[in-house]
Amino acid sequence: MSNTNRSHSKILFSVDGSNPSMHAAGHAISLAEKYKAQLVILILLDAYTLKQTSSSVIVAPTYGLKEVVEVMRQVQGWLDNIKKNAEEKNIQSKVEILELKKSVVGTIINYAESEKIDLIIVGTKGRSGLK
Repeated sequence: MSNTNRSHSKILFSVDGSNPSMHAAGHAISLAEKYKAQLVILILLDAYTLKQTSSSVIVAPTYGLKEVVEVMRQVQGWLDNIKKNAEEKNIQSKVEILELKKSVVGTIINYAESEKIDLIIVGTKGRSGLK
């Protein structure tokens, strides 16, 4: 089947600021442009710890405001960059910030199912991702 016969009207892209996820952002934007799809940019937050992991951005109430503000400043930088690149290609995009309730994968899948997402794009880390 030819790719041009597929219909993708909503593409979900989950970003954590890692190099693989930022590289995947370019692919998400290209596919959204190709299919004239809406790009949903997903950020996952965990309320228990303040640190960046390979799978999510994490914010903790136990840390000071200064640390939380710094993480949110980093997140805003990623979003500004991705949204700017999408706007340059006339791609409609929206940002969703969700609290991590289950696993990263479970949270992404639940959101995608509830929002009728057609395609999910995530980056991989080294050799641990899909081959």
